[in-house]
Amino acid sequence: MSKKKFNLLDAVIVLIILIGLALGGYKVFYQPPVENVAFTPQIVEALSLHQFPEVVENFALGDKIIDATGREVMEIVEIAVEDSFMTVFAADGKIHWSRHPTMKSLRFKARIIVPTPAGVLVYNRIPIKAGARVPLETNRGRIEVTILSVNPHP
Repeated sequence: MSKKKFNLLDAVIVLIILIGLALGGYKVFYQPPVENVAFTPQIVEALSLHQFPEVVENFALGDKIIDATGREVMEIVEIAVEDSFMTVFAADGKIHWSRHPTMKSLRFKARIIVPTPAGVLVYNRIPIKAGARVPLETNRGRIEVTILSVNPHP
């Protein structure tokens, strides 16, 4: 049996391979720091359908919407309570729209008050964008809303 020696050339080759792997891994996993864009306040318009009057009364102008960590992320700047409508199917096959006797719909606009690094507010891991269904929480109660639009503050 011959003994194989580990010479200087082998050590240099192994060192070059390790350096190449380290640089390749660095290039793959390195992410440049997120640049903070200039904060422009945005207005979120949301709608919540078929709520009991007690739930609607829990929301008022100036209420702050808080996220799961307890920080205030939005402030209600405009609020409107509307009649809630329901669909009634008649015996003759027609569809009628009827005002619900007790339920109300809540439509409000909220101003985003926290700067967001990417320009999109993520509320409890849900991006605030048009069409998203988001359970919001204020200091007075909770409500599930559908985001209608996100617009820059005028």
